[in-house]
Amino acid sequence: MNDKDNLIRMLSCNVDDEEMLQIDQYKVIEKIGEGGMGTVYKCSDNHGRIVAVKTMSLLKDSKEQVKRFLREMHTIALLRHDNIVKVYDSGQDEDILYLAMEYIEGETLDNYIRNNNVTLTGKLELMIQVAKALYQVHRKQIIHRDIKPLNIMVDKSGRVVVLDFGIAKNFLVDTTATKGMMGTLRYMPPEYTMESNAVDEQHDIYSFGVTLYEILSERIFTKVQKLYFPCDDYITKKRLQKIYHKCVDRKAKRYQKITYVLRDLQIASKRYQKRYVRKIILCAILVAVVGVGFVFFAKQQPSDRDVYISKAKEYEKDEKYTQAITEYSKAINVAPQDSEMLRLRAGLYYRMRAYEKSINDYNIAMKLNPDNASLYSARGVVYQSMKKDNLAAKDYSRAIALDPNFAEVYIHRGGLFVALNRYDLAEEDYNRAIALDAKLFGAYNNRGILYSRQKKYSLAISDFTQAIGIEPKTGSTYSNRAIVYQHLEKYDLAEKDFSHAILLGPNIATNYHNRGLLYRKQQRYDLAKKDLTKAISLDASMVQSYYYRGWIYAKQNKDDLAEKDYTQAIILDARMSNVYNQRGLLYYKYKNYMRAEEDFTKAILLKPRYFAAYNNRGLLYMQQNKYELAERDYTSAITINPRYIEGFDNRALLYLRLKKHDLAIKDFQTALSISPRHLKTNMHLGLTYLDQQRYDLAEKFLYQALAIAPQNASIYNFLGIALSQQAKFDMAEKNFHRALDLNPNYTIAYKNRGVAYFMTKKYDLAERDFSRAILLNAKDFEAYNGRGEVYQWTGRVRLAIQDYEAALQLKPDYPSTNHNLATIYLRKNNYSLAEKHALQVVKHDQNPIRKNLNRARLYFLRQNYVAATESYQALRIKSRELGIIHCELANTFHRLGKTEEAVKNWKKAITVELPQRMYEQALLRIAQYDSQH
Repeated sequence: MNDKDNLIRMLSCNVDDEEMLQIDQYKVIEKIGEGGMGTVYKCSDNHGRIVAVKTMSLLKDSKEQVKRFLREMHTIALLRHDNIVKVYDSGQDEDILYLAMEYIEGETLDNYIRNNNVTLTGKLELMIQVAKALYQVHRKQIIHRDIKPLNIMVDKSGRVVVLDFGIAKNFLVDTTATKGMMGTLRYMPPEYTMESNAVDEQHDIYSFGVTLYEILSERIFTKVQKLYFPCDDYITKKRLQKIYHKCVDRKAKRYQKITYVLRDLQIASKRYQKRYVRKIILCAILVAVVGVGFVFFAKQQPSDRDVYISKAKEYEKDEKYTQAITEYSKAINVAPQDSEMLRLRAGLYYRMRAYEKSINDYNIAMKLNPDNASLYSARGVVYQSMKKDNLAAKDYSRAIALDPNFAEVYIHRGGLFVALNRYDLAEEDYNRAIALDAKLFGAYNNRGILYSRQKKYSLAISDFTQAIGIEPKTGSTYSNRAIVYQHLEKYDLAEKDFSHAILLGPNIATNYHNRGLLYRKQQRYDLAKKDLTKAISLDASMVQSYYYRGWIYAKQNKDDLAEKDYTQAIILDARMSNVYNQRGLLYYKYKNYMRAEEDFTKAILLKPRYFAAYNNRGLLYMQQNKYELAERDYTSAITINPRYIEGFDNRALLYLRLKKHDLAIKDFQTALSISPRHLKTNMHLGLTYLDQQRYDLAEKFLYQALAIAPQNASIYNFLGIALSQQAKFDMAEKNFHRALDLNPNYTIAYKNRGVAYFMTKKYDLAERDFSRAILLNAKDFEAYNGRGEVYQWTGRVRLAIQDYEAALQLKPDYPSTNHNLATIYLRKNNYSLAEKHALQVVKHDQNPIRKNLNRARLYFLRQNYVAATESYQALRIKSRELGIIHCELANTFHRLGKTEEAVKNWKKAITVELPQRMYEQALLRIAQYDSQH
């Protein structure tokens, strides 16, 4: 067999016709192999040295193949030993990753034994070299995972070279870290299953034991059985049989370290060589005998079962599960008493979520092998997935009873206890697993997750850090630690860990998703969107990424994009109640009330105790004046979560609208008993008392709100209103000033300060503020009305009428404006327009003074002067309208011919506040009367 054939065998390749001329600095001589682990070329470097260059295409090869290739590049770079393939260089040439290694002229170990008359001493020397290589590998915290004769070469000098680190991995990978089983079936230890695929040194030791069996016996290993091989020394034979059995025994009794295997092999070899020297003559005879008998140890071809299993594994790797099941079934028909075949099929059924079939296969396997702890552990995993927690617990406990030192099963049972919220028992199991194996990655990682749930963040960080020390290239652990840092608001450390996870897994969508959520929490929305978009591009089924990106779009008022993302999330998973809730809020925002109600209701149907969805639907009903339904939903939210502050706060606002002030105050007070520093509730309670003119309590709660949010412009505005209503205008103005300092575009504050200026007759300042409000919002009818009043009271009636008409264009029924126009038109003797606006006031105004004043006007306009007089006289109270009332009452007396009474009221009118033109008119009437008398 030539060198090219050896390398093709070594790499399990199929040659095709594709050619390359140059790979970076390496000139291609010929392609010598191609397979799932890469394409290999025989090349020469710049110095003329012959090397083997292994390549992988970033464009043509799958993500999983590239991932394995990168793993091999990183892993093999850590190893330096005479019995491990030498690496000269690695890098990237455009879209090609490459790994330049020594070019080995030799044969694979199985071919070397088959093609050469290798003595027992020679075989032992070869296996000792393999053990030395493994010792070096394990020292670097690496597990090869595929030790077999095909991955071991012997060069022309007899040097053993271990190669193919494509699926090598660091110690103790968590059971969820690897998809499926990796390696070659017959070299895998029985505890290595589809569900429990964590590996440690004992994994390689088992594979070494199978290889030892095949090299010594020159037979293919089918199952753990007694080792028969030609040997002229009974003691040596027994020693080697013992070494073999201790390599392939069940995990609890297997060698713990390869150093122990190496030690025992070296002792056996040295003692055998000494006996060989003493019995050289007898040995020569025995060698001859062995030589004659060698024909009885002819090579066995792979069995039909192995062929079926090999095909099944390939189908499984390609996710062709139906074909894989067919091949496993064929293997089971060939070897119906082999529990291992049933275990493999059961594992695949589990992956396919065919849980009942998986359980059935495990049941049969257990009847064949009732003392196999790994079978109970694996069945427990299936029961747990089926939510049959009691059966899962029984299986885990049975596995532990069979093998109390089976560390991985404690991790599984710990996970079950976590799901059952039995954190104390979960912690005990994780502690037990760690006590059995202090380098058990999964135990530290899972215990860290447990501590994180319990908010024992320092312990969680300690465990995740320990897990990272054991398995530094598992990105999920960095993500777990980052989440804890995020809870502790150590955002820089969290970002660093998330970024490290991305570096380790650049094609893993969840890594980008997690960092995106961190950026979202920090309100770095553009970075968050970028990461979430990357997650979606890597995995279009990332429901949560669509949801959170939609949330960010909604936050940025990009409603169309938000709706699109929410809808896509629902298409991917129609059971996500929170997405319906958020999309409902979006529809509510742009007043698509029917669809909003549908979404809130769907959210509640999916999650009947979703109190936030009840609250949001309550807001919707309140907006539609469906008060009974709103109250029912708010009450449901509070009943589900008696500490839900928003529910109490919103129900209180509903009660205010229904004029149930006592109930409103009670709800506000309940909310504050839950959270005394809740900003909105302090503000709302303050405004409630303000509405009741209970100014001391209003100020108390508004100042409490201000202590919580000292930069909140709205609070200063509300305090300004409270002070204005108490005629404390100087203090009110200061609060309005502060509100506008904090928010220069705060339209309402300009209007309120304008009112304060108006009340203190600072008409120029009031006009300026109302004009500023109009400039900020050209559709603010209150601002037009306020400026109209300034114009009216300063005698600029034409401008006043223009502003009042502008206000009514925006809100035709606005009572204050109709009242003001009725006042103007009545003075101008335009009785038809005066009557029109007075009718609007009587019809729509809730203010009793204005309402009754305009009733009096209607009596006057309809010439019922007696009724008008009585109505006006009933209105003579202290208000800014008092002067107007006196003037209009004077006009009524004048119509009745009661001149003295008329003059008396005109004189009273000019002693109080009056609009300029009305004041001038009253003076004129008084002067006319005085001139006549």
